[in-house]
Amino acid sequence: MVSPIALFAYNRPEKLRVLLESLAKNDLSGVSDLYVFVDGPKTLSDVPLIQKVIETIQNIDGFRSVNLQKNAVNFGLAKSIRNGIDFVLDLAPSIIVLEDDLIPSRSFLSYVNEGLNRFENDSRVASIQGYQYPIAPPLQNAVALRGADCWGWGTWKNRWQSSTFDANVLYQQISARNLQYEFNLDGAMPYVRMLQDQIEGNIDSWAICWHASMFLKGSVSIYPAQSLIINSGNDGEGTHGNRSKMFDTKLGSWDINRTWPEPIEDIDYKNQMSNYYRSHFQTSKRNIPLVVKNYLMKFKNTKL
Repeated sequence: MVSPIALFAYNRPEKLRVLLESLAKNDLSGVSDLYVFVDGPKTLSDVPLIQKVIETIQNIDGFRSVNLQKNAVNFGLAKSIRNGIDFVLDLAPSIIVLEDDLIPSRSFLSYVNEGLNRFENDSRVASIQGYQYPIAPPLQNAVALRGADCWGWGTWKNRWQSSTFDANVLYQQISARNLQYEFNLDGAMPYVRMLQDQIEGNIDSWAICWHASMFLKGSVSIYPAQSLIINSGNDGEGTHGNRSKMFDTKLGSWDINRTWPEPIEDIDYKNQMSNYYRSHFQTSKRNIPLVVKNYLMKFKNTKL
């Protein structure tokens, strides 16, 4: 089975063009249905850019079908993504999700589809992730980490529908089970603070709730040994505008090592990830350094 692709775009036609060209080079693109969701403008200055985005989509080829969904008004990233995923999962049992600032490798679709088929009936797996962090030493095999992530991924209808986007419920469950330290990647990330910010209305995030939901279930996400996604959104072009190299990585290939891990959290990988974040910033300080601000803004979808 080949899963449909949900692609979310807004006002960055050039980034969208690069993504689409890379995605079309995948072996499975020609048998994949592509759904592109374009959010409406925040300001009048967004209108011509959004029109260029729509023109880019209208000139797409290389896919089995292309379905364009346009919002007349601006929903914002969180609502757009949740609505779009719900839309596609009303039509199919699984989905692959991309945003317009991601660049996939040639083997991205093969990897995610293979993972979605392999773990379809294994409820221990929340998602198949395409991005791998530039940790050291480099990984030799795919790994599993508790929770979920948001840069080029796939999941199933039953996993997505089992999640809750009520941050207060998630926060209370984590607190009642004394999981704050573990949820914060052993103190290396401010995920609990993000849930609190969501409750207080300081941010509007789908991703932190998705991660928390899967974490509480004890589900893991599968990550490739080599990154099959580049995130071009940390180039300083965005609203918060600080160039970060922290998440720079090179595109790898799934064809080199097609070994799948057991769907149990890899403790060595977890420790690598914790050390990776600790080496860049301290979560004990509320003011997170600018070197990771672009990543956290994307994960949190902070209100502007």
